[in-house]
Order: sequence, then structure tokens, then C-alpha cells
Amino acid sequence: NTIIIEVLRDYGYVDSRGMGVRTKIIPLTQALSGQSPEFTATDDYLKTILYRSPSL
Repeated sequence: NTIIIEVLRDYGYVDSRGMGVRTKIIPLTQALSGQSPEFTATDDYLKTILYRSPSL
């Protein structure tokens, strides 16, 4: 979705299309929550689970 990409780029989560997941979102999620995010992709959708810190 181009709108989501634009929002993520505006907030600095992605530098270019698709680069923010590998370089920013996964490492930050691991550092803050101790768990890697989960991605499930099908022909119809992409499901993403981002875990929060246990202290929250």
C-alpha cells in the first residue's frame, strides 16, 4: 500500500521501499522486546506481529 509506505518513510522507518523492515523494524523490535517480529505473507495479505516490551 503506497499510503503506508509514505507514512513509514515520513516517520523515518523506511529509507526506500522495503529497506526499513530489514534494517530498522526487525533490529529495533528485537532490541526493545527481545523477540523478532513475525511475518506471514499470502497472495492476499501480509500479517505482521510486533511484540512489545514485557515491562509495558
